[in-house]
Amino acid sequence: PPRPNPEPPAGRGGGPTPALSPFASEATFPDSRGMGRRLVDCLVLTSAAMLSAVSGGGCELDSRYSSALGYARCLDPPAPVLKHGGEYESLEFWKKNQETLQDAWREFGLNDSLLTALDDERSIQPSLREVMYQARSNPSPENEAAVLRYVEQPVPGVFRFRLFTDTFLSRLRSQLDRLKSSGIPIRRPNGMNRYGLILSVDGDQALGGLLSPLLRDIVDDYVRPLARSLFPEYIGRGDDEEMYAFSIRYSADGDLDLAEHRDASVVTFNANIDFDGTSSTYGGSELEFVDEHNPMLRRRMRFEPGQAIIHKGGHRHQALPLHHGERNNVVIWLHGKFGFVRSAVYPPEERISCKERWQICAKRRHSRS
Repeated sequence: PPRPNPEPPAGRGGGPTPALSPFASEATFPDSRGMGRRLVDCLVLTSAAMLSAVSGGGCELDSRYSSALGYARCLDPPAPVLKHGGEYESLEFWKKNQETLQDAWREFGLNDSLLTALDDERSIQPSLREVMYQARSNPSPENEAAVLRYVEQPVPGVFRFRLFTDTFLSRLRSQLDRLKSSGIPIRRPNGMNRYGLILSVDGDQALGGLLSPLLRDIVDDYVRPLARSLFPEYIGRGDDEEMYAFSIRYSADGDLDLAEHRDASVVTFNANIDFDGTSSTYGGSELEFVDEHNPMLRRRMRFEPGQAIIHKGGHRHQALPLHHGERNNVVIWLHGKFGFVRSAVYPPEERISCKERWQICAKRRHSRS
């Protein structure tokens, strides 16, 4: 199985087909307001520094601009270029400014309390929330089967369902747009997608840790137990212990498609965070999966706003060209410690029990509360 590269956790995954892996750069300031704010910050910093030198150091910088946020907005990040192998693109810039950027994100913060930790009643679809609560409270084959009845399989090995409420999707999408327009340099999410945000990495404070509590709750109570139930032969103890979460954006002025690849995960959760009624309607951008038994056979599926899917990371797939509009997704990769990705099937006697699939996940969240 592929093991991580000794550099930062950029080299997860591998195989004959390119495996997505994180880290590189992205230009910011998609609108004139962001660019204007950055120029103002830089001018204030420069002017204050010059005045301080002339007056013998007696001038203090305005607190708004003497901070990590003000400094981060003055940085000139390199734009992402590569569509393959972009893990180490402009790595020196990101390593050099890593601590400053994390401090800047913490200073910028969130402005929506719904996203600081998971509010199940307001964020999770009621019917699925109830059956998954029953499965966590009383793990049994019957309760697990009740959960799986809410999941459809449009393509063999790909499972589709609705997890989040429209309220949650709307507010998450708005917050990601706000973060994108913050003026803080944004690093590309992985080696193939150039546009999006790194949201959470186990052992690393992506976005200053702003969304990590929310994403950990979603994974512990929903994504991980559901993935274990769908793929019991592939996920054993520790195989899904860590996560890497990011957002991606397909648009006319960014990435239009994504070449065929495997993910650097044992299992992948992918949620379309556009929602019914959003202005971000789009055409094209279907997902195409290669049949796991016959590589000549390919199946397409439409990824509707608000839907989520779960599939094995090793299941080869691609995003077909976007025709118009914009598609936005949040993706969570689950893998073992240090990016380890297991691909072998467990024999029946070594598979984890129904109780382990459900209770261990829930205990992690409640042990933090």
